[in-house]
Amino acid sequence: MLMALALADCQTAADNNNCPAATPLPCAGTSSCCPTEAPILCGNTCYNTMPSTAECAGAPITVCTDSNGGSPCESGSYCYQWICFGDSECVSTNPNGTVSGANDEGNDPSCTGLLTFGEHFWNIPPAWQSCTLLP
Repeated sequence: MLMALALADCQTAADNNNCPAATPLPCAGTSSCCPTEAPILCGNTCYNTMPSTAECAGAPITVCTDSNGGSPCESGSYCYQWICFGDSECVSTNPNGTVSGANDEGNDPSCTGLLTFGEHFWNIPPAWQSCTLLP
């Protein structure tokens, strides 16, 4: 059984998600950066597995990624995020073909097609996906 591991080295980006080398992954819609080995931000903590609801205490979960030199998600857009957690179908069929990532979906409030596809063809859990409006 895997336990969530919180890492203390989640850091704040200097500007425009220009993350320091120790925590190179920018977290979309935040000024936080996480290390490569723990790409999931919940509150001010980076995790290497999906944190529980209790661990997040209502804070949003964000997948931190360096795809395209930083998160492609922009303020005011819906951000589709995923983490495959070993699900080969997730890796082979997500929009970027990556283990984790994020895509800007513009003004599609539900990312309906992507969420529906993931629900039907991925092993959820452990794979995880979300669609969140970034402030």
